[in-house]
This record gives sequence, C-alpha cells and structure tokens, in this order.
Amino acid sequence: MAKLVNLSLWLALLSFPLLLSAQQGSLTASLDRTQIVVGETVNLIIEMQGTTNSLSPDLSVLQNQFEVLNSSTQTQLNISNGQQQSVSQVRIVLEARQTGDLIIPPITVGNQQTQQLRLSVLPAPEPSGDVDAAPDIFVEVEVNPETPYVQAQITMIVRLMIGVPLNEASLSEPAPENAEIQRLGEDLRYEADRNGRRYQVIERRYAIFPQQSGQLNIAPVQLSGRVGASRGSLFGSRSRGRRITRTSEAVQLTVLPVPTAYTGDHWIPASALQLTEQPLQQSAEYRVGEPLTRTLELTALGLSDIMLPDLESETPLGARVYADKPVGVSGQQDTWIVGQRTIKQAIVPTVSGPLELPEVRLDWWDTANSQQRTAVVPAVTISVLPAVDGNNQPIEPAATDLSPAPGNVPVIQTTRAVDSGMWPYLSAAFAALWLLTLAAWWRGRQGRRQQHRRQQALQEQRSESISAARKACRLACRNNDAAAASAAVIDWARAILGQQAVNNLAQVAASVEDSSLQSAIYDLQSACYGQQQDPWSGESLWALLQHGLAIATQSDKTERNQSILPPLYPEPQ
Repeated sequence: MAKLVNLSLWLALLSFPLLLSAQQGSLTASLDRTQIVVGETVNLIIEMQGTTNSLSPDLSVLQNQFEVLNSSTQTQLNISNGQQQSVSQVRIVLEARQTGDLIIPPITVGNQQTQQLRLSVLPAPEPSGDVDAAPDIFVEVEVNPETPYVQAQITMIVRLMIGVPLNEASLSEPAPENAEIQRLGEDLRYEADRNGRRYQVIERRYAIFPQQSGQLNIAPVQLSGRVGASRGSLFGSRSRGRRITRTSEAVQLTVLPVPTAYTGDHWIPASALQLTEQPLQQSAEYRVGEPLTRTLELTALGLSDIMLPDLESETPLGARVYADKPVGVSGQQDTWIVGQRTIKQAIVPTVSGPLELPEVRLDWWDTANSQQRTAVVPAVTISVLPAVDGNNQPIEPAATDLSPAPGNVPVIQTTRAVDSGMWPYLSAAFAALWLLTLAAWWRGRQGRRQQHRRQQALQEQRSESISAARKACRLACRNNDAAAASAAVIDWARAILGQQAVNNLAQVAASVEDSSLQSAIYDLQSACYGQQQDPWSGESLWALLQHGLAIATQSDKTERNQSILPPLYPEPQ
C-alpha cells in the first residue's frame, strides 16, 4: 500500500507541468476528486474556453464503467483586466459500477477530444451503528498525516454531511495554532453513504503548514444554518425554518522537529521533489563571448514556490555567470500544494575549448518515507569555439595614455584666488532652497494628477464590472441557470461593495433592504444548495433586478454583514 501511495505522489508531481500547459487549451476535462469510495458520486467537469454555446459531449464511452446520474450545463462571463471571457461548462455526475483503478477515456465534444483521466475507487467500509440513529446533519474532519514534520504540509478535509434540506449555511474556518493555512480549490459536492444512509456531501479542503514542533491544536469548526424552511402558500408567509448549530471534533497533532540526522543546508520537507534541467540545443554552436542559457526547474509536492530555496552552483572555469531572478508558480494537484521554481543562468564563455557546467545538488527530506534524499542535475560539458573575430581572450577596456607628448610640455598657469567672504555661500544656499521648493511643488502636482487618474481608472473598472455582472445575471436568469445566476449576483454585489465585502448569497441578502429581493435571493440559494426537486426559474429574480441591485451601505448593514460566519458556499469568480 505504501508503494502505491508513493507512486501516486510521483505521478501527481510529474503531471503538474502538464496541468499548467493543459489550461492553455480550449477544451479540458477534470475530476473534482481522484479517489472515492464505491457508492460515492464524482463530478466530471468539461470546459471549453471562448464560447457561449452549450456543449454536447458524447458520454457513451462511460457506460461500461459508470452510471451517468445527472448532467448540467452553464455559461459564465468572467471579467479580467476589463476584458470579457466566456466559459462553457458541463458538469456530469458519475457513480462507479466497480472498484479498482478506472480509466475515463477521451470524450468527444464536436471535433475535439478531452484528455484521459484516472479514478481510484476503493471498497466501501463495513457499516457500523444503527441507520435509524444516524444524525440528519453532522460535520466530520479528516487530517493527514497525524505526525507531520515542521513546515511540511498537512491536508485537512472538512465534510458537511447533509441528510435533510439545509439553508443559509455557513461554516467557520479552521484556526490552527502557530501554523499557516490555505484553502485548496473550491468546495466539492457529491453523494455518499454513512451507516446505510444517503447524504449530500459538501467537502472543503485545506493545506496547513505548522511553524513549530510540538503539539498542534485545531479547534472544532462550527456549522450554522436553518432546517425546515418552507416557501409558504399563496396566502401564507414564508418560513425560514429553525436555526441549528453543529460542531466537529477538535484535532490534536504531534509535529516532529527537523531530524538531527538531516545535513542539508536548507530544510525542505516535501512528499516528492524533482530537480531537472532543460536540455541544451545539441546542434547549437557556442562561442567565446556569446551567452548561453542554462535553465533549471525545481518542483516540490507539499510546498509552495515561496518555500523553495534558490539553487546554488559553482561558477564554471572559463566562463562568467549571470543569474536571472527566479520565477515561481504554485498550483494544486488533488489534495496537495505544488510549488515550482525556475532558475535561468546566462553563461558567457571566456576561453575556447571544453566547458563543464558543474552539477547542481539539493538535499531535501522525504516526508512520505522519513529519510533524507538528494536531487542531482549532472554536469554537462560543451565545446566552445573561438570568437568570430578570432580573439580568444576577454576584451579588456583600452588604457588611455595620459603622459604628454615629447616636446609638448604643457604650460601651467596659476591664478590667485580672491576671498569673496560669505556671499557666495549664502547665494548658493538660497538657490538650493528655491530649487527644493520648486521640486516639492512639482512632485505634489504630479502626485495629485496620478491620484486622479487612478481614481478615474478604478471608477471605470467598477462600472465595467457592474455592467458585465448585470449582463451575466440577465443571461443566467433567462436560461434558468441557478449556479450561473448565483455567481453573477455575487459578482454584482462585489463590484458595488468591493472585492472583499461579500462572498456568498447570504451576505448579499443581508445587504439589500427590499424584502421581496431578499426572499428571491434565499430561493436562489436553496436552488443551488438545497435538496429541492422543483426546477428554478429566474424570471421573478430578474424582474426584481432588472432596474439594478440596491445595496444598503449604512453602518448597521455593514455590522450585520461582518457578523455572518465565513461562507460555506463560495461562488465561482
């Protein structure tokens, strides 16, 4: 089992550069989880960039291994630097018919095909307890590993198990002591069995990096929401249901210190690490004075790019080295943070003949196997030709002869200085003060102009964001697309209040004063995250929003927004 885990870690590490390049294509496919238990559902997401047309994938290739339970389509309009970008998405709910490592073959969409995907399906655990005693709603927490190393990644998974309709739900964020925490992607939604009962599951993932050894305490996370809500009848009032609160168990971990046997210059705790060099061009000619570029890439599973050190190597004999500033990028692969740092060196040969680029070594700690390892890029020898002009030596700056020519001895004239008293110094001081005053006035004038231009640009960007969100909301309401409408309403409110002012529909509803609009927003939230079977219609919501989204900005509304727990259901940007 350990070998299988290690193999999956290395596959995740090797696939990270492929994921970065795959994002540049027009058609992509992905799974919200790569490992499930039989009986659970998994979401297959197919996206196409730059189109508003609905996608029609051929799902016949899935019938042998999966049961297609449901599929939904949506179109999003995203705003980036004032430019509109459209994305069409198909979300397909699958349930595996068997256990084992399953292959999802390429799926045809029009004249394109998606890439092949892998899914691991584990056997179901034995049921424990009485199904009648299973709670309606509860929160479970999974942490791995239980004995991590200091500064190494801990993966924390929080699952909200929903057995009855739940509205206005919010979940507090974990608050580990002496540790940094980072969200991993968006919330996952699927179905699972617990003790013979079927639950709707909302899963949220975190990466935690402990900053000191010893005991790490993570307080319970708290869920709040309402159950038993009803829309009301023609003459009855709408019931928001009763408020409930659920908490998870507290977590205690033992964080291991840096091992005494570790001899590396930098503490690099990773689940997997790879150090590679982009091969030099074999057909290229290298000459004295002409630079060549050596590119090294360091990729680590379980560390972000800012946690990776700069690579150090010896300067080769017969060359000068000029290092560029390292370029870092971080991403997510399943439940892991993946960091990558690219280092480029400009190497200028100074003599012809063989030139050896020295090897690069980096010690790191393998947290999966608890042992020190060394990543090595071997030395490379290239042949350097003489310079084109035939000069094989570095060009030195020409020396200037300052001695006088024979027979031309210069005549030195002396001038007697006259003391003018303090007036020259006072004049110089007054002139300097006048110049400083002029410079200060000029800088202040330029600063006011720049501030005005920045404010004008921000106002234009805000207006464009509001207009784009309004158009996206109108399109979603016309298509009766609840998920797209939810994202558009949140983007609309963010454009009005600011990017960090609102994160979910509950906060939007708390910010509006119109009770009818509040009810419509709560109905939209129920359509997105409840268990209701009736299809959502966007006609009534757009009738209330077509003249604008009226957001209250009074201090009492602001305080009410701040009192809401961090959102359980963040919407796509």
